[in-house]
Amino acid sequence: QPLFPEASKIKLKDIDREKDGLLLIAGIAAPEYFFNQGRAYCKHVTTYTFPDHHAYNHNDVLKMISAFNALQTRKKIVIVTEKDGVRLLHSSHISPAMRRAIYYWPIRIVFHNEEEDAFNKLILDHVADFKKKGIHNND
Repeated sequence: QPLFPEASKIKLKDIDREKDGLLLIAGIAAPEYFFNQGRAYCKHVTTYTFPDHHAYNHNDVLKMISAFNALQTRKKIVIVTEKDGVRLLHSSHISPAMRRAIYYWPIRIVFHNEEEDAFNKLILDHVADFKKKGIHNND
């Protein structure tokens, strides 16, 4: 998905594995799965890792722009996690060229076996318990 309105929609299958380049940026706890997904689509991949829950600043964005500009490929594509996209969305430091090239991979949660039902029950039980106790109970 495009992060900024300036970016045109692209499909991963439209990435030319040999001619295009990906800059993958992740500020998550275990970014290898994310990076490996990108490597499956493109031969020319640069990865940039930040700590989990990182608050991006001006210097971080300058490093990203430098890595973006260093890509020597036909097309330059930046992919961030959805979580990082939210953090970068309001940055005024991202160059116009990079804004046209930034996309995010949506987060998708997959449960195995019967774990989804157990998770939903846990959440519903917690909400029901919270409603019973009320918001002002400090137990």
